[in-house]
Amino acid sequence: MKTRRILSLDVGGCTLKLAVVHREEAHPRVVQVRLSEVPAGSDAGVRSQALKALLEGIPLEQMDEIVTVVDDPFLCLRQVVVPQIPAKEMNDAVRWELQRFLAIPPEETAVDYEVLQGLGGEGIRKQKLLVVAVPAAAIQRDLDFLSQVGLRPTQMMPKCAALQRWLGAVRPGEHAEPVGILEIGGSACELMVMEAGRVVFSRKFPGGGAEITRDMTGVLMAEQGQVALTHAEAETIKRSVGIPAAEAASLGAKGISGTQLFSLIRGSLERLVVETERSLAFYAESAAGAAVGELVLVGGGAHLKGLAEWIGERLGLRISVMPPLEGLAEVPGALGGAAAGMPLALAPVLGAALGAGKGFNLLPIELQERIRVQVQKAALKAALTAAALTALLLWAGLHLGRISLRRQIEAFQMERRVVSDQLREMRIAVSAHRRLEREPDWEATFRELTYQVPREVYLTELTLEGSGVVIHGRVRRLGSPPEEVLRRFLDELEKGRFTQVALRSSRQVEAGAEASEFEIGCRLPGEVP
Repeated sequence: MKTRRILSLDVGGCTLKLAVVHREEAHPRVVQVRLSEVPAGSDAGVRSQALKALLEGIPLEQMDEIVTVVDDPFLCLRQVVVPQIPAKEMNDAVRWELQRFLAIPPEETAVDYEVLQGLGGEGIRKQKLLVVAVPAAAIQRDLDFLSQVGLRPTQMMPKCAALQRWLGAVRPGEHAEPVGILEIGGSACELMVMEAGRVVFSRKFPGGGAEITRDMTGVLMAEQGQVALTHAEAETIKRSVGIPAAEAASLGAKGISGTQLFSLIRGSLERLVVETERSLAFYAESAAGAAVGELVLVGGGAHLKGLAEWIGERLGLRISVMPPLEGLAEVPGALGGAAAGMPLALAPVLGAALGAGKGFNLLPIELQERIRVQVQKAALKAALTAAALTALLLWAGLHLGRISLRRQIEAFQMERRVVSDQLREMRIAVSAHRRLEREPDWEATFRELTYQVPREVYLTELTLEGSGVVIHGRVRRLGSPPEEVLRRFLDELEKGRFTQVALRSSRQVEAGAEASEFEIGCRLPGEVP
């Protein structure tokens, strides 16, 4: 009985994850699980070295399949209905159906689909599909990163599908009611809903562990005056204390009480609950009133102590936090090191390994074809070897050897044509990726700006001026001096994505609800010069 050796990787965000699973028929066994945290903002060289260290000791040459988890803020998961058409035309058809939901041009996306059911009526045969789309640039970014350590994936699985495989493995069987999965990552969250064991809804929203840590570093008043935790101190308290209790007298060496620290992070916690509630309400409306009865927490941010109780109390839902290897056969010691301290972050990479060879595959078509050709070539080579040995025993001649050589030459010529087409497509994709890299992340910038604007301020205009951004707005008369309001607003902008923030002008308004109007100039790190 042949054992399939599967390596899965999740290289998104600040945490790199790895899992090795051996599968004999339908019986998977978890052999190795690893995790490595990389400082936020690290360049490609640092991340590449971290991945090499993570792979150390893994026999890559023995792996039958390499699966990677794909995630991106623009990932789209939808159900569509299309006529039954040839498979080679289906990708263009689903892109057309998805175009009203996509934030980028359809031709710049990678898509894949699963058939949910066939539909009939009015003499036209149709089928209902579950479609996933992700920017092609995100696929190429991961491929380029993995190529730095010599890895060539055989499957690229969207995170929602990986989590579906994981939950199906640790909790087999269909569920009578929809089940939600809330992944709380470092810089973003995602709510998924499963019906009958399949993810049918997915929505991303900002938040996560990094936001809570950042909020903990806010300025507070203590007996010794104004104090603030460093990022390292905030991260330590977050991991050891979690959501602080009001009666906690002193946290850390700066005399900060539990009540004070809770006041800093309450906003982040409330936003997490509100966005989760909005996502559940949107799903219920789109699913004709279907209600989620249980919410499963995963992701590194789900380790925050007291978070499950906080969410459950406010949403009125049953909250589950399950060990990622629950119910799975594993080799003793498979989960160790840093992975043992953050197990809930491993659910996607485990799901990708358990679902290898099934479901979605966002790997570019030309690369999938190349893998297919390689498999065919290996099978052909084995068949030719067996034929040559048989011929040697039967005729002891060279005639069949000549035929075998000709077939190998034909296989080589076929492979060369495939590689030539692939290189041309890769050059086009790399060129597009480089252009996109120079463009600022406007969606994330506007999202962050909504949290930075004080309640006394409203914005009237935001314009591009050369390589900079100009913000116009007004300060309302709500008690605080306009100068103090503007100073706080400038400080908040400096803490976020904007750089070179400067107040260009400010003048008082003689009458009305506004006290003054202002103009602020700033830049973004990713702006095209």
